[in-house]
Amino acid sequence: MSCDAISASTLPASALIAAVEAAREAQPPVLFYLYDAPVIPTSVGAELAKLERCGTPEKLYHYGGSYWFLRQLLNHSWRVHSPEEASLLVVPALHDYQTARGPGGGGRSQFCKGLTPTDKIVRAINRTSAWRERLRDHVFVSLDWEHGRLPGSVKGSALLRGFVETRWSTPMTKGFQTRALSGYTTDFLLTVPYVDNGASFPHSTLATQWKLEANRAFAPLPAPGAPPITRQTIRTRRNVTFFFGGRTSTRIGPGRAQMGYYVRWSLMRQWQHQHPRPRNETGVPRHQSQHVLSHHLLIIDSDRGKDWPAVRLCTNQSAVSLGVLEKSSARDLTAAVKQKQQPQQEQQQHACLSSCAPQVSRDGTAGACVGHYSPTLLLRTRFALCLRGDIPSSPRPYDALRYGAIPIVVSDHVWRMGMPFQCWVPWREITRSIDETDLMRDLGSALYNVTASLSPVAEERMRELIAHFRRDVLWRHPTSRVAENVLMAAHRWRDRGAPLRGCCPLPDEVTE
Repeated sequence: MSCDAISASTLPASALIAAVEAAREAQPPVLFYLYDAPVIPTSVGAELAKLERCGTPEKLYHYGGSYWFLRQLLNHSWRVHSPEEASLLVVPALHDYQTARGPGGGGRSQFCKGLTPTDKIVRAINRTSAWRERLRDHVFVSLDWEHGRLPGSVKGSALLRGFVETRWSTPMTKGFQTRALSGYTTDFLLTVPYVDNGASFPHSTLATQWKLEANRAFAPLPAPGAPPITRQTIRTRRNVTFFFGGRTSTRIGPGRAQMGYYVRWSLMRQWQHQHPRPRNETGVPRHQSQHVLSHHLLIIDSDRGKDWPAVRLCTNQSAVSLGVLEKSSARDLTAAVKQKQQPQQEQQQHACLSSCAPQVSRDGTAGACVGHYSPTLLLRTRFALCLRGDIPSSPRPYDALRYGAIPIVVSDHVWRMGMPFQCWVPWREITRSIDETDLMRDLGSALYNVTASLSPVAEERMRELIAHFRRDVLWRHPTSRVAENVLMAAHRWRDRGAPLRGCCPLPDEVTE
């Protein structure tokens, strides 16, 4: 089914929302069959109840989308109870929760005892006629690259899957791949969101708590006849202009030292120097660039590892000093990674960054410190820096959208393989982008250029769109449509042919 394209950039927020919702309403439902008892040796409801007794809804685990996927589908109106009626067949895979996680993959608290092993469930599904006759109509969600293959499935299987992480390589320009699928044939992998890292609530209070959050994150629009909103009005509510919180370690990923973190190293190095070097082509006066960098940027490095980025950092135990990367080009650094060479370093000493005291995280508006932070800091942030790490995608855009901060995405390949549901989410209208090389060349100028022309009215238009469309990418939203969007995306890409199935009213930049 085709549909008319929507000119998202030219419409007021309310008109854009209405147009997308009308196009969505016109789509036929994607009927799905969820394997359940007695076909499998347990019921999906019983498995979800076990996870809830383990406290899954209240835990922070950005790989935990498989639980929310099945929970949203359990009583969904698109569900049918025979494979013959369904377009897609859903495998209830919860193996993301069945391995005790270690460093680099989440806390061990995500392990939940008593779950039926996924390979036992899949072996039962392997015996069905639907599996034998309609193998390529199957879909499951697994957000962790370590669980790229479906345990218990027959080798050589081809499945549709919802998946968040792409292959560990830099740059990632070869589409949806994962090295974890050795020996298994895949149809293709879908990009789906991480679970946000914001505050967690039990199901009994979820709707109430999210409503309270929304009241803080999204202030009511001015009434007709009221004075127009100003930049000062916005800054009163959101007194941190730019915020980045996250790890800048060179030890992320097993054996993946220095893979993709060059943008974060550059961020820390440039903030530490506080002497940006604007280029003539940017047209940004030096004092404006310095002003952006020195007075409106709050950075928290949440990594507690031993291998720190290109600044001198203070910890409670000792001060650790690392060199500053000489490379100024993402391309050069990428080549060094490909050749398995260590980037050259120059040893320089700088003032160390202190540990983050509670009042810094709560009240600070500029500076940098080392420690952990609460994503609720994004409630008072205007723009959230979403820098790539070892892969193009990141949980940070979802953290930002939850709390009404506008994501600034710095990841050159993320639009081709890391931004989900582009047909139904106007990503370009709710985010800003900076090329990796531009940020690495001059952080202050890059931030100034991407935000200076954004008027207060345009900024509030973005937040009005975020307030509506965040339910399409946030798994834990009380009225989340992420599971629906996974099915719609799987149905659209089903044949991997052209034209693709279904309606796509907004530009989709994903390529094969």
